[in-house]
Amino acid sequence: MISVIDHSAIQHVQTGQIEYDAGSTLGPRTQSGLQIVMLDRGSVRITTNADTKILRPGAMVIQRPGGRELFQFDAEEQSSHRWIAFLPKSRASTCWIGDLSSLEAKEPIETPVMSRVFELVHRGSTPNATKLSSSPASIMLAVAYLTAMIEQVDIGAVTTPAPRLPTPLQRMATFIESHSSEPVTLKTLAEAAGVTPSYLIRLCRKHGLPTPIRQLWDMRISKADQLLKSTGLTVNEIAFRVGFSNPYHFSRMYKQSTGITPTRSRHIAWND
Repeated sequence: MISVIDHSAIQHVQTGQIEYDAGSTLGPRTQSGLQIVMLDRGSVRITTNADTKILRPGAMVIQRPGGRELFQFDAEEQSSHRWIAFLPKSRASTCWIGDLSSLEAKEPIETPVMSRVFELVHRGSTPNATKLSSSPASIMLAVAYLTAMIEQVDIGAVTTPAPRLPTPLQRMATFIESHSSEPVTLKTLAEAAGVTPSYLIRLCRKHGLPTPIRQLWDMRISKADQLLKSTGLTVNEIAFRVGFSNPYHFSRMYKQSTGITPTRSRHIAWND
C-alpha cells in the first residue's frame, strides 16, 4: 500500500520532539504539510477547524495540510510530543500525497506496533530538537509508516540503495545532522569525516556541495525554520537550541537565507 503515497513529491521528512510547560499553547496556525503527532507525556487538546481531539500518552493523530489548528497542552503538568512531518517539494502542489479522504477515520490511534515504528523513524533524534532528512531511506521508512497508520496494518523492512557520496562526506553529513546545535568548527567536521580540512573542502567542491561550514549553517537554519513553523518556542529559544550564540546573529542569517525575518516567517506559516 506504499503506492498510495506519491513519495517522489516529498522533499524532506522532519522528525522532532518538544516539551511544553503546563498551560502552553501552539498556534493558531495553518498546517502547511502533513504531520503525524504522538503524545509522550501529559495531554493535549488539538482543535482543527471545527474538530477537536484530545490526546493522551501513546496516542497519535494525523494533521492534514490546510487545517487551521490550535494545540492546548495540559494545564497542570509538563507535556511532551513528537512528530513526523512530510514536507513537499512544492507548496503549490495539491496532490503530493494522493487521496487524503482515507485519513478521515481511525484516529487517534494507540497500538504497540505504531509506537514501535514511530520509535524507529525517530531513531537518532534528541530531546527538544528536530531532525530534517532528505535521504530516500528516511523518506521511504516514514512513508511506509504513514501507509501502515492509514491502513492500521503492520509493515516490514524498507530498504533503498545507499547514497553514493564518498564516505567522508557521508560521515560529515551525519555528524552535522546530529551535532549542528553544538559548537562546531571546520576542524571538528574534518575529524568527524576522517580527512584533513583542506581535503574535505575539495571533496565538497568536487561533488557540487556547499562548503562544510555552509552546510552546517544551512542545517541550523533548516532546523530553526521547522521549529518556527512547528512549535510555539520563542525566536530566542529557537536560536539557542539550533546552535546560534545569540538571537541577533540567528535573525540576520535567517533573513539572509530566506529573505524574511524569523517572526515574519512564522506569521506567514501560521496564517497562510
